Amino acid sequence: MERKVTDMELICIFIAAASLMYAVFTKMKTAGTIGRLDAMTESAVNRTLKETEFDESRLSRLESRLYRFLKENTLSEQTMANDREKIKSLIGDISHQTKTPVANITLYSELLCEREDMSRDAHLLAEQVHSQSEKLTFLINSLVKTSRLESGIITLLPERNNLKELAETVAEACGAAAEEKRTELICCADADVYAVFDMKWTAEAVLNIADNAVKYTPPGGTIVISYMEYESFSAISVTDNGEGIDEEESAKIFGRFFRGRHHSDIPGAGIGLYIARDIVSREGGYIRLRSKPGEGSEFTVFLPKR
Repeated sequence: MERKVTDMELICIFIAAASLMYAVFTKMKTAGTIGRLDAMTESAVNRTLKETEFDESRLSRLESRLYRFLKENTLSEQTMANDREKIKSLIGDISHQTKTPVANITLYSELLCEREDMSRDAHLLAEQVHSQSEKLTFLINSLVKTSRLESGIITLLPERNNLKELAETVAEACGAAAEEKRTELICCADADVYAVFDMKWTAEAVLNIADNAVKYTPPGGTIVISYMEYESFSAISVTDNGEGIDEEESAKIFGRFFRGRHHSDIPGAGIGLYIARDIVSREGGYIRLRSKPGEGSEFTVFLPKR
């Protein structure tokens, strides 16, 4: 005997069919939403996100918010890129416009210093002008270099290099100044020790440290450049037996334009250590200072091995 389908069973079948259709529809809608979100993020990554690509009236609330976020972020990156180009152009103009006048001042003051028909007072004034023009040249070059580093115009290219070569380069660069100061400079460069760093800019960073050691170590003192290897880092150190640095100044010494209160008579702009730390930190390294007043200082530059 044929069994009749009851109303309750029909209702259950209808609900099951409706649930299945809703599940399929939801899955298709979700897949479509995910696809559009993927397209938005992909276009944002590729810097090709355009307002005409997406119709907000057809997007879900999540899609709309994500689109606005990606759009604003893309515009912000474009603005930063434009500002970087403007800064690059401005730095180039400043460097170009000041180079010739300052070079002329240096040249003319040097010629005046060589004249023998001038009074002693005039010679002293000419020497002061020459000395200050050299300081101004150094300051302008340092400021331009700092601005280029901070704005990302200068790109560091770290690669596997030998610290032995780095130590020898720094020692050679500051050897003449140390000899003129009658300071003994010792370079302990024997073994091959490797790290990942930009040779040109790291040499400049370490040279800034070594140059300070020469300036602040009295005649007859000793400066040692050495290097060593650790588990994750390799390190190069500049150690001197000069005046040392007190604890208060140690916390400020890497600041821009910082000069010790007792060293106003020593040439410098107070920017060398700032540049050194900026270069090393951009390479994933750091600088450690150990110093005691009257006993000297040790600056150690740690560089990643990989």
